Amino acid sequence: MIPSSGLMLNKVFERFNVEIDLPLTINIQEDNKLCICGEILRGLKTPVDCRLFADSCFPENPVGACMVSNEGSCNNWYKYRFHE
Repeated sequence: MIPSSGLMLNKVFERFNVEIDLPLTINIQEDNKLCICGEILRGLKTPVDCRLFADSCFPENPVGACMVSNEGSCNNWYKYRFHE
């Protein structure tokens, strides 16, 4: 979701707009303030520096983007380094 972006399909492609045929509701959740994914992705911190890591944030219950994907840094750290 990009607030006030005005991003939408051109009139020429309107027939491909699924929002016309299907009602669409987007539930926007604020990022957890304790999640430090941004700092981890920039290499400033490691996943174990995060207070949520392996406590309330783990692959089955991801809190941040780093844990969601199988390619995520926290997800990989959890699977391959945390359980050594």
